Amino acid sequence: MEYPFQIDIISNILPHLDKDSSFNFLNISERMTPARIILYGRYLFNHCKIKNDKIKQYIRNIRVLNIKYATEYENLKSLQICDNDFNETIYDLPRNIKSLLI
Repeated sequence: MEYPFQIDIISNILPHLDKDSSFNFLNISERMTPARIILYGRYLFNHCKIKNDKIKQYIRNIRVLNIKYATEYENLKSLQICDNDFNETIYDLPRNIKSLLI
């Protein structure tokens, strides 16, 4: 029988782990899924490597190749556009953006 850690214990363990170890730790049980939301807000993710669309609502920091992909993320705080030939007018950025790097 699985006995997952409580969220307060997990939040004290995670600062001592690197990114890979954190995700490996939280993948030990399906019951740890709510705690994974903490990690989605902590790290910078690359849009082209995200396979699960369900997690996009939790991601706060994203790197995209094209600005049109930024609209797929509801709660962005940080956006990095990695296009060497970027020359577009920016109209629709998510409302919560605090940092933009082009």
